[in-house]
Amino acid sequence: MLVNWNLASAAVWATLESLVILGTAIYAFQRIFRKIDKRLDKIEYQLHNNGGESMKDAIDRIESDIIELKINQAIIKTKLEA
Repeated sequence: MLVNWNLASAAVWATLESLVILGTAIYAFQRIFRKIDKRLDKIEYQLHNNGGESMKDAIDRIESDIIELKINQAIIKTKLEA
């Protein structure tokens, strides 16, 4: 069987070119996914109490203040009705 070396060489180069393109695409996706992962970590950090710096801590403080305001309002209302 005779092999056309020019055709075989072109096929090898085409395969190598495809592998390089695929490798570049995989690298690009890995970079994108790393960025997404870091952003998700930052979001997750905000969803849990961590000593005062998260959004969850701020919401808990606001909730506590609202409860205190409602209690004070009820006390004032009771005094005004008396």
